[in-house]
Amino acid sequence: MARLVWTDTGLSDLQRHTEYIRKDSPKNAAKVNRRIRETVKLLKRFPELGSVVPEFDIPTVRELLVYSYRIIYEVREGECHILFLFHGSQDLRRYFGLVKDDEENLDE
Repeated sequence: MARLVWTDTGLSDLQRHTEYIRKDSPKNAAKVNRRIRETVKLLKRFPELGSVVPEFDIPTVRELLVYSYRIIYEVREGECHILFLFHGSQDLRRYFGLVKDDEENLDE
């Protein structure tokens, strides 16, 4: 059974997204937060449950999808480190500087 490790960034991302949703709907904020935490707990038994993150293409860096959110985690020696939580509308390549603004149209 894998051990779950929430990084500071992962927890901060979860709190930030929960607070954003809470502005419009405290009930939905609690529901999304709960579903994310429940889904992450599945990694204890199934650490490779998620898909490889296509932007990184590193076999140990994986993602789970919950509603419109991408939970990015890394599998390391019997542990799953929850690295980030992104809304699906965010461009990970741009966020991590993997693409420059002038290269944006080359991928289309």
